[in-house]
Amino acid sequence: MVEFGPQLVRPSYHRDPWFAGSQTSDRLYSWQCVTCHADVRASLEAILREAWSWETHLGDELAAAAAAHFELNAVGKSHDGGWPSVLLVPCVSCGTRYLLYAGVDEPSNSVYRVVIQGLSEVERSG
Repeated sequence: MVEFGPQLVRPSYHRDPWFAGSQTSDRLYSWQCVTCHADVRASLEAILREAWSWETHLGDELAAAAAAHFELNAVGKSHDGGWPSVLLVPCVSCGTRYLLYAGVDEPSNSVYRVVIQGLSEVERSG
């Protein structure tokens, strides 16, 4: 069974993009760890990559829990209309784990629009 802490970022149908453009290298989304207050980072490239493989990489149990937790729809689109990208990101300082959910759209070849849609601490219990 998977349990989540409070949602640090909640899904929204109207959130502005965190990233829009084609220069994807070296771009990091960061937040402060709720446990140790260190910076936790996820690369834009990892967010883009997971838009096409997150369910496989997370595994059945965590992918199903993430879909329910972030209220992903049955059509397979993110809240902003893009493709959902969900990745497990650990704090390198203390090991606290987070699920980061983003909507990824590619309006033209290699031009991306990324909306950060959800962020929660995740704990595996049982």
